Amino acid sequence: MKFSSLYNRDNDSGGTKSNDNVARASGESKSLPSGRPSAPAKPSSFVCAETAEKTAAHAVYALLLDRVAQLLYASAGKQPLSLNSHDAVFCELMNVLSAGNPYLLVLTLKYPSVRPFLPYHIVNAVILACHLGMKLKLAEQDLKVLFFTTMLHDVGMTRVSHLANEPRALTTAEYEEIKTHVVYSMEVVKALLAENPWLMESVLQEIIYVHERIDGLGYPRGFTKEKIRTLGQIIAVTDTYEAMCHERPWRKPLLPQDVTRHIIKGSGTQFRPDIVKSVTETFTIFPPGSWVELSSGDIGHVMDTNAGYLTRPKVFITKSSTAGCSVIDLLGNPLLHIVRQLPYLERNDASPVAFKYPPAGAQQDV
Repeated sequence: MKFSSLYNRDNDSGGTKSNDNVARASGESKSLPSGRPSAPAKPSSFVCAETAEKTAAHAVYALLLDRVAQLLYASAGKQPLSLNSHDAVFCELMNVLSAGNPYLLVLTLKYPSVRPFLPYHIVNAVILACHLGMKLKLAEQDLKVLFFTTMLHDVGMTRVSHLANEPRALTTAEYEEIKTHVVYSMEVVKALLAENPWLMESVLQEIIYVHERIDGLGYPRGFTKEKIRTLGQIIAVTDTYEAMCHERPWRKPLLPQDVTRHIIKGSGTQFRPDIVKSVTETFTIFPPGSWVELSSGDIGHVMDTNAGYLTRPKVFITKSSTAGCSVIDLLGNPLLHIVRQLPYLERNDASPVAFKYPPAGAQQDV
């Protein structure tokens, strides 16, 4: 599917309300192929394709980060608020994801300890939510609502950033205050209603559910399962997943496999079981970007997953005990397996794209 701009088209036509039904493919058990580990050399065409995919992934990530910078700057009252330029970014992101580019997902786990964390969190949540939405076979208009809702769901955090960056546990009163960021985010969405009534009204219908939980213990309204909408739940799970995988001023990051266990534990209480199942099937316990050590002693990061095989991803080797290909597909190498997922201190990551604030073309400094 080739994605095209829908922002102004929806605004002119009125559009159709987002369908709250999610189509999911049924799982199927498979047997592991047999054979000895192989290490074929990379053909030159593969290297060229790999380089092109890396370039495309970094370009889209940088574009998303720039648009988030503009959005945060505008929501702080520093420049006029508009999302017209974001529509092209939605199309770029969807086209890269639909092409199966694995490097974009790798980038979502790439940054370790950066300040401010909010723009990277928003960008990563957008990528993960839209990737999951595509796996769930959402309609294009639903994907668009998902994109913009995820983009806007935490912009109100700028109003309580003094609490979000505290290097300690918050008091009860402070936690109640930080929960008001949802209200501030909704104010930003309401300010955009005139620009695109249908889209922003659809975003408003979803954004209030992002921090709700199906047991009624979420916020701001304490809604339960019967009232929480599907897109809001998709963002809720991917937002949680992204946040827990990364460092915050008050805690270290968790390993992706531990985050997955946490989300599974919340199935039926915090999150809808069907959404949790889709998340674990899509990102698995070794998601793209996570670092692993193989039984051969090789170390690398996961490039892509193999559907139906949670522990048999494709691994890009960065430290090898023997000469061979730099990408090992564990599905085709049954004698190899992952020994462990490497903890944060062993990853030696760096932020893939620099965050610029104020953004390029900003009207004034802060």
